[in-house]
Amino acid sequence: NQIQQLVLRLKILSSIVKPVVESGFDGIFLVAANPVDILTYATWKFSGFPKEKVIGSGTSLDTARLRVAMTEMTGIKDPRSMHA
Repeated sequence: NQIQQLVLRLKILSSIVKPVVESGFDGIFLVAANPVDILTYATWKFSGFPKEKVIGSGTSLDTARLRVAMTEMTGIKDPRSMHA
């Protein structure tokens, strides 16, 4: 079930972020896991960092995959011609 998976991911994320912050880390968190929006928000909340220091990456990759899949389904040859 997706809710159970999300709860597990949040527990894992918390177990990583909190010790990293406690160690004195002052860098930027880059979140590249799904669901990226929720996990990025959770990282921001768990870390207490300013929003500029927590970045989520993944939606662009998901969009690129969708564009390729849609071009394959429609017969369009160039994914750059597909806007998704």
